[in-house]
Amino acid sequence: MDVESFAELVHEVVSIVTTYTIIIFELIRRIDGFCCG
Repeated sequence: MDVESFAELVHEVVSIVTTYTIIIFELIRRIDGFCCG
């Protein structure tokens, strides 16, 4: 595996993780507001 395709893979993973992190934080905030607000 060459460096370029590895860098591309890392970029893909990072963007996916970032997206899921944002979604999870949004869900937690909504659940928090729903329960306790």
